[in-house]
Amino acid sequence: MLRIREIRVTRSQSLRTFNLVIEKSRRMIENVNGKWSKCLPYVFMTLAALSRWPGLFPPNFSAFYALAFCAGAFFPSNIKWWLPMATLVLTDVALDFYYHSWSSTQLFNYAAFAGILWFGTRFNPRGSFLGLLSGGILGAVFFYLITTQPPGFLTHS
Repeated sequence: MLRIREIRVTRSQSLRTFNLVIEKSRRMIENVNGKWSKCLPYVFMTLAALSRWPGLFPPNFSAFYALAFCAGAFFPSNIKWWLPMATLVLTDVALDFYYHSWSSTQLFNYAAFAGILWFGTRFNPRGSFLGLLSGGILGAVFFYLITTQPPGFLTHS
């Protein structure tokens, strides 16, 4: 036989219980956010490094420029600059060994990526999606213009 017990709760008790539940869930979310905010930049940079390796993604595909923009906008300030640039340099060294090539024009790529990182720092991470999308597109155009048009002293006749 089932017994149903009636419990009467006053309004102040229910509000107190509701506030307690909200406070516990807020603390739980803050703990998750704190752990993820420390780990996710490294996960994203690992994925960016993998996106540059030949054969893992379609030809001429790399998520690195977009990740550089997002790193400038979203990464914590203590790793915002060194983690993306170190990942870029290390993957370039690995690719240079793989392809047995190196070019001084890579320095313009580094400057362009540093510019994209800097450009990302100018955006508010809590800004609108349209604003961040526009910034990403402008960063892509900036990167294209810098890396595809090397200065005249580097072009060979």
